[in-house]
Amino acid sequence: MKRRRIGGILMGIRLRSLVILLGIILMSSSSSVYADEVVVEVDDLNVRSGAGLHFDQIMQVEKGQEFSILKEQDEWVQIEADGQKGWIAKWLTKEKESLDTNTVIVNTSTLNVRSYADTDSEIVGSFHRDDTVKYITQKDDWYQVQTTSGQEGWIAGWLVKEVEGESHTTESDVVKRASPDGITAERIQLLYNHTNLRSSPSTKSRVVGTENEGETLQVVEKQGDWFKVKYKGSYAFVADWIVLEKESNSDQADGNLNGKNILIDAGHGGRDSGAIGVSGAFEKDYTLKTALALKEVLESNGANVQMTRKSNIYLPLFLRSYFSNSSSADVFLSLHYNSTPQNTAARGINTYYFHERDQNLATYVQRNMIEATNFQDRGIKHGNFHVIRENHKPSLLLELGFLSDLDEEHIIEQEEYHSRVSQGIAEGLIAYFQN
Repeated sequence: MKRRRIGGILMGIRLRSLVILLGIILMSSSSSVYADEVVVEVDDLNVRSGAGLHFDQIMQVEKGQEFSILKEQDEWVQIEADGQKGWIAKWLTKEKESLDTNTVIVNTSTLNVRSYADTDSEIVGSFHRDDTVKYITQKDDWYQVQTTSGQEGWIAGWLVKEVEGESHTTESDVVKRASPDGITAERIQLLYNHTNLRSSPSTKSRVVGTENEGETLQVVEKQGDWFKVKYKGSYAFVADWIVLEKESNSDQADGNLNGKNILIDAGHGGRDSGAIGVSGAFEKDYTLKTALALKEVLESNGANVQMTRKSNIYLPLFLRSYFSNSSSADVFLSLHYNSTPQNTAARGINTYYFHERDQNLATYVQRNMIEATNFQDRGIKHGNFHVIRENHKPSLLLELGFLSDLDEEHIIEQEEYHSRVSQGIAEGLIAYFQN
């Protein structure tokens, strides 16, 4: 009797398990599986009130616009555009899917691919802003990638941002390899500040971002009076009447710093630690980190760059000005970070010049650093510092933030900050030389 009861219990467990398994299979086969987002592939795609051609048209969306999928029915997907829900034909869109792991997005106008993980090594190729790059491996602050010719090289990690679970269109050329050195795509340069970049080629379409005068963008294609450009890992559109067309190559580097000689002086070093941050970190280490990032950005824009120091060594002030005066530098930049322990609320960036001839240079660099970093603008000031006072070349001393402010130092610790402030300095130099 006891044996029969046990057998009945076991049979019941098996039956319940079978029912649950069948339920899972049925649910799996009946549920809709679709991507999180779609991208419109045609111009003037009709949005309808229901999932079918017989439903009323309620609006139109444009090629290149991206939408989250709310529902899916047959070959139609429901989206929301301009606050209104509607249905579009799925066969006139393409799905978006997750990026592969080991992927980064270029965060500078031109990113050099180098033969070794070192800013002094040979340039073997290049990427451009918003290119999405798959890397082979990571070493310290560098990523190993591959050029179209099959040659492996390295890109600076502080000039890219790593993608984590973001999405992209499934076009085959989104994740790409570097072009060989000297061969780059057509680009455009923006002519005005606060230029709108839009989701489709229409002044009525959604604004996906704004950029300022002098910014260069890589062109994907031309659609009527609009350029389709790479932008922040995806695509955007900008009107051709507010840009300057450029054919870029290695002889005409982005930003027109081609042939300019820049001498970077990383402040302090060796036994001279400079200011000490709230974290206990030394100014000398921050200045060197920024100097190395700036070197890469300037070289990416065509400049010839020299540095007073590339490691943690001590250099007296007179040697720094001597290096500048005996060099062919067009501009000398001394990099520093600020500290006021007696006033820990002090924040922001300021630029010092000594000679009146350098006031315009200071204005351009300061303005662009503020735009790039969003830090408080402490303005330009006359400064009686040896490295700029005894300097016969156009020269500035830059105070790039306060280590005595906990929040500001936390930002300065990030790789992205060094990249951003370097971009601002580069754009300031470009504006200075252009004017």
